[in-house]
Amino acid sequence: MRGTSRKRTAGSVVLALGALVVAALGTTAAATALQAEDTSPEGLIDRLAALQAEVPVLPPDDVIIIEDETWAEFPGDFTGARFELDALADRARELFIDADDVDGPEATAVSDAARAILVAREGYALLAAWEEHDLAFPLDAVDEIEVASGADEVYGLAEMGLRLVLDANARALPAYEILRNTELADASEQQVFSAAYDGARDFESVTRPLIHRALSLQTTQVLRPIDRFETTAPGVEARARTMRIVCIPREAYLAGDSATFELPETLAALGQVPAVDCPAITNGNEVRLVGQ
Repeated sequence: MRGTSRKRTAGSVVLALGALVVAALGTTAAATALQAEDTSPEGLIDRLAALQAEVPVLPPDDVIIIEDETWAEFPGDFTGARFELDALADRARELFIDADDVDGPEATAVSDAARAILVAREGYALLAAWEEHDLAFPLDAVDEIEVASGADEVYGLAEMGLRLVLDANARALPAYEILRNTELADASEQQVFSAAYDGARDFESVTRPLIHRALSLQTTQVLRPIDRFETTAPGVEARARTMRIVCIPREAYLAGDSATFELPETLAALGQVPAVDCPAITNGNEVRLVGQ
């Protein structure tokens, strides 16, 4: 019986060694497969489309400005967003590295889009830390004699996180504008990129200006008068009460000659994203917003 037992043990060792060899071969094959990721422009686009399809809708769900404070409320699940982006980080990093080594506008756009995911992940890590800060102590709580007993809100973490989210979207928008129209992407991939572009554009139009206001940053638009004392109804409208203004994206305004913005063809070429910080003036003037 003991001899039989020894034989079985030896056989088990052989089988175990065989299993380890197979497992090692499988690991090597998996590593080789990872190293063999397609780095052609078409392959990079395929990989980004698959990755972007897994990116969740990210908070904040809204930005609720607090009128009497220099802050806002930012509803949304920032901790959940961090976990979901963590799961995509390794693929996004490899895609960013691979695309960064390839020439061409599509490869550059893929690199920028992948990097935007990584930047957003860093932002949501900070926002999750802000969200989770001192949950055991209600914010702004006081005891029965009005002595503070709660936690202070860690505005610094929130501001750093939101600035990174702003940066990530600024990187993603022009990248997806290129990719949604490229012939290197098939129809389903173009739909993924178009949806990503629409989301980034909506963020730039509505969410970015509100975050700028909450963080006391400059407005995203510059309000510039085009002319005064012109009227479309002589004898009916007073010249002194008429004017035309235009909202110009601040970056475009600072980058160009301000005089050129008076030219209609220049204004038409701006193709700006309508923004909520381009105000509607209701002071009795006739306001004709150009370029909207």
